[in-house]
Amino acid sequence: MPSTHAKQLEAQVWDSLKANDVQQAIAHCERLNSEFPNFASGWHTASQLALKLGNARMALDAIREALRMDSEPVGWALQEAQCLLKLGREEEGRACIERLSLSDMSTPYECATLGLLLTKVDDRRTAVSCYERAAQLQPDDAQLYYNVASLQRTLGDLDEAEVNFDKAINLNPKDFEAWKLRSELRSEIEIFWNPIRKSP
Repeated sequence: MPSTHAKQLEAQVWDSLKANDVQQAIAHCERLNSEFPNFASGWHTASQLALKLGNARMALDAIREALRMDSEPVGWALQEAQCLLKLGREEEGRACIERLSLSDMSTPYECATLGLLLTKVDDRRTAVSCYERAAQLQPDDAQLYYNVASLQRTLGDLDEAEVNFDKAINLNPKDFEAWKLRSELRSEIEIFWNPIRKSP
């Protein structure tokens, strides 16, 4: 079990980030990894910090160190895939994402993050399923319905997109982008169906 001190140091990393004290966050993280090199969560934190600071190479090294100690957390594997895509290593990233697609995503964060990654590799149909699962797990999150609707719109699933834009707007009436995209769906539906109606 990790020591209380390790957990306290890890908490200080995030407290410093919340306070916009990046240098202090880095110092706490370096101390955490140095004093507790076998604390896997500390390496996950280091990876998240490095990615926030734009250092994808360091982020990948850190998350792989965490996964070397504990390969179970799905969120850590998602982090690895994010790092690979940030580094332009798309083939490796795709392989990682394909493996993750077979995993049981149990939280809205995991489902939505996988949906985002699938969108980045242009597997939008599977991404829709991930965002839908996230919305089922967290039905009060307007952004999740917006993401579903936006992807459905690009796939030509316009009626389904309208339903999900409505859900997003009901939860967040001030989402003017959702209002705009929803209003454009009517003309897109007309464009899609008119040629069929004119057929002999």
